[in-house]
Amino acid sequence: MLHVTLNKNDYIMIGGNIRLEYVKNNGAEAFSLSVAAPREMAILRKNLYEDEVEEKAAKGDYEAQILAEILEKEHKQRRAVSEHRRAKHIRHCGL
Repeated sequence: MLHVTLNKNDYIMIGGNIRLEYVKNNGAEAFSLSVAAPREMAILRKNLYEDEVEEKAAKGDYEAQILAEILEKEHKQRRAVSEHRRAKHIRHCGL
């Protein structure tokens, strides 16, 4: 996985035809991103993408089933990290 820090109006290219551009910061937890890609390429938000994977997996699509398992493991890891941070914050604040 590639982690990149971008400044306003910076962009990265994926292949020769997908451009991801940092547009602006919308607050501590959000930012605006511009995506330029060929029309025939589906671009989905996380929740829609994951819903699509789950739907295909439920219909028996083997690749989608494997991907759904990977996504579930990632969710569990993120939840564990979030819970750890929350517990650490509570201990630090003496709550």
